[in-house]
Amino acid sequence: MEVLEAISGKLNNLLPDGTHGKEEVVIEKSLHERIIELFKAGKKKKVIARLLGVGIKTVRKILGGQEWVPYRRASVKEPLLGPFQEWIGHRAQEIEYNGRVLFRELKEKGYRGKYDTVRKYLAPLRPATGNRQMTVWFETLPGQQVQVGVMMESGVQGD
Repeated sequence: MEVLEAISGKLNNLLPDGTHGKEEVVIEKSLHERIIELFKAGKKKKVIARLLGVGIKTVRKILGGQEWVPYRRASVKEPLLGPFQEWIGHRAQEIEYNGRVLFRELKEKGYRGKYDTVRKYLAPLRPATGNRQMTVWFETLPGQQVQVGVMMESGVQGD
């Protein structure tokens, strides 16, 4: 047991600080090699996973022949509205941030995205509407409220 604790202490130094046993750990080459070494030394997969603070499935993948590949972020694509941003800035004010009109005009200019993308892009650009009047609803008891009917042209309402 002391041997396992000693190995565990040395191997935990391979992990970034504060990431022991967490899923966010990116397997570095040295950790990848260490898993293979421990397996060749006769350690069981479950023991290796516990020692190194990685998942058993990760150990199985590596021992199954998966080669180490350095982590690379996915390339950042240009947003669909990227080429139109300057035009949208000017045009949105002119049409009072109407998403439907802007979407129709963007389609004519070659935009291939969806309406929701345009709507979400416009949301933070719209000015705050703090001076809108609120409608106040109130209820009265029966007999306290008057109802007014509208007369038709013939002067007769209903039969």
